[in-house]
Amino acid sequence: MGSHVVHHHGEEYNLSTALRQTGTDFLFKWIFYTPMLLLGIPVEIFVTVAALNLIYQFWVHTEHIKRLGILDYIFVTPSNHRIHHAQNKEYIDANYGGVFILWDRMFGTFIDEREDLKPIYGTSKPLNSWNPLWANLEVWSEMIKDTWRTRRWRDKVALWFSTPKWRPADVSEKYPIKKNDLSQFKKFDTKTSLFAKIFGFTHLVFVSIYTQGVLFNSATIAYVDLMLISFNIVTLMVFASFMYENRTFVYYFELLRSLTVLALISVGYFNFMPEIILGYTLFSALASAVIVLRDRVLSPSEAR
Repeated sequence: MGSHVVHHHGEEYNLSTALRQTGTDFLFKWIFYTPMLLLGIPVEIFVTVAALNLIYQFWVHTEHIKRLGILDYIFVTPSNHRIHHAQNKEYIDANYGGVFILWDRMFGTFIDEREDLKPIYGTSKPLNSWNPLWANLEVWSEMIKDTWRTRRWRDKVALWFSTPKWRPADVSEKYPIKKNDLSQFKKFDTKTSLFAKIFGFTHLVFVSIYTQGVLFNSATIAYVDLMLISFNIVTLMVFASFMYENRTFVYYFELLRSLTVLALISVGYFNFMPEIILGYTLFSALASAVIVLRDRVLSPSEAR
């Protein structure tokens, strides 16, 4: 749950939802897959099944396709999967299947979509952030804090192996979690300046293009450079999210990041596609400096 929750944070339900993938599931997948490898299942089977499973699940993340007749009884369809992403109490914790909905029907976890009840998407405890790093770490952070706070050692261990809803009694009483009131539900949104939108978007465009180059050439990049590049990419995405949340402090940190990258370039680091990263970093430093000096973004009190 701590890993998969990233996929469910989105309060919209469209094809982009399918692209919300966790960054921490590698911590646990090996527990299930290693024994299968040791039993002799070929690697080709893993790759083929994983690819087909992932591709199939892409198209079911849409509200445009309604009922599909008999297919709704056999396969996971958009109608079936909408329920899996809903936080309505009438729908929650159901339709776990990835390709075949037969399993949910067999084991009693199937709930049919109702004409009179539109799914409300997202998690019952809202993320309320555009930050991709925090989206991956939020639940783990809560679990670590609960482990520290609870008194009984038995509860400290049980917390990591119990159902997602379970929390130690002493912790849930002292530190209750505020959940959505669906009768007054509003999707997370922020009032953002046009400059912040454009600047944040350029970050994401640069990251998308540069990351593709890094992935295709990672074997030829020095380890130190690879670590610096990875840290820089993550930082750019996080700072872009802060811009979308209209956090004015981000421009000071962005200026510092840009100057640090320029300093590292000058001493021989960031050798992969250096002209591109140098050009974008100079642009980012200039844009951040303008904002810091002129203070043209909305103040935090104006953001909601």
